[in-house]
Amino acid sequence: MRLCILALATTWAVSAESLPPILDYYPDCYNKPAQSLQFNSKLDTKGKFVDLGTDPGFAGILTQLQRAAAERNAQALIIENLDKIYPMVGKVGYEGEQSVELKISATLYSFCPDNHKLSNRSAPYNAQGQKVLKTAKLVSIDSQQIVIEKTTTEPVYKDPANYLVSAEQGIAGVLPGQTQAEVKALLGQPSVMIQLQDNGELWSYGRKLWLKFDEKLQWISTSSDLLSTEGLNSIELVDGYDNSDWSIEGKVRLRSPLIQLQTQLPTRFRPSGELQLTRQANQYHLTLNYQQLKNYKANTTETLLMDFTLAEGAKIPAKVPQYSATAVVTWLKQALQKPELDIQSLKQQQVPLHQFERGLNGHWIAAGNHLLVQYQDQQQSRLNKVLIGNSIFLQQGDPAEIKQLLKATGAPLTKAEFIKSYPDAADSGYEVSVYSDTHSLIASFSSEDANAALEKLELTLM
Repeated sequence: MRLCILALATTWAVSAESLPPILDYYPDCYNKPAQSLQFNSKLDTKGKFVDLGTDPGFAGILTQLQRAAAERNAQALIIENLDKIYPMVGKVGYEGEQSVELKISATLYSFCPDNHKLSNRSAPYNAQGQKVLKTAKLVSIDSQQIVIEKTTTEPVYKDPANYLVSAEQGIAGVLPGQTQAEVKALLGQPSVMIQLQDNGELWSYGRKLWLKFDEKLQWISTSSDLLSTEGLNSIELVDGYDNSDWSIEGKVRLRSPLIQLQTQLPTRFRPSGELQLTRQANQYHLTLNYQQLKNYKANTTETLLMDFTLAEGAKIPAKVPQYSATAVVTWLKQALQKPELDIQSLKQQQVPLHQFERGLNGHWIAAGNHLLVQYQDQQQSRLNKVLIGNSIFLQQGDPAEIKQLLKATGAPLTKAEFIKSYPDAADSGYEVSVYSDTHSLIASFSSEDANAALEKLELTLM
């Protein structure tokens, strides 16, 4: 057991006002039912992807969260979930949007009068708002030894050896024609592995570098031309790739104006399409794509280098295979009744399984286009989370499949039905959240109206 000393101010920021602390561990005893709180805010990113652990503005947002909890007379709170939603990649700073939207789900507690202790059960997020990575579990204790078994490992990313983009030397040394093993030796483990038609694969490193394999590497590009905004927001940001200044031939950086290429490399690239230039070296084609974006600060329109592709010949689009939605829905119904059910069995029914490594948010598997699941450990011994929503791929959405998946969970399909079924739910407009000792639900609706349809659901099994 852990003693909760509410006056202690080492893990949360307080001023003269008394604010309920953000706990690292769940209370041992509390007045039921606990309250739920949905808190939305924005953090100015200065046009960069941010690490909340080092951004000074995030502490202020946590203080705002504590104030919101205090207004509801909470004695303490726990952060259950935190989502970062970025504006579309490439438009940061040019389409009038430089902030990341933060969506925080919290549970508010009032302690039992005679028991302010904390349990041994750790919260999903700590007092600083950082995801808690559970890397080990206690297996046994006897008089001789304590046995601890490692259950998860953090993904091993490598920063690129360089940020050179060259038709001769490749992208950070990676060239079309290399094997997957050769690419891993240079870049490490990918963030995402997507199954494609004809047994191909699409890898990503962060959200910015994409590699398409057949038997060997076909192309490397800053654009997948495949994932939707929903899919991109499912990918962990990797600073060495997403915030880096890739340099064309060592002279022209990504997001630089067209005039710079015309000045620095006047004869290297030839027009190959509208706002597109290409250079060929042997069998390799390095293609640059520009976009016209409005700079609201200067009130001008600029033509900026936004994407590049290095391919052996033309860039062949990546395509995901078709599959049976019925097979996915049937599996989900069975898995919710039997959480240890193996998702790999869907492969036998030709359902593609895509791997998403989300850093501290863990490893997720996408079954088809609309269902993502997470297991408690790498051995996939027990289902932990289920996420149902819009397609992670462009132009692959199927409203009928979403509805069938939502029905499979047993969740009410309108906001009014949801509130009726869960009278203790926290209603924040477009979202409704429920927390219990056995599970939690975060439901997103099409509008704030009572008859709004359920569009997205995140279910966590305790």
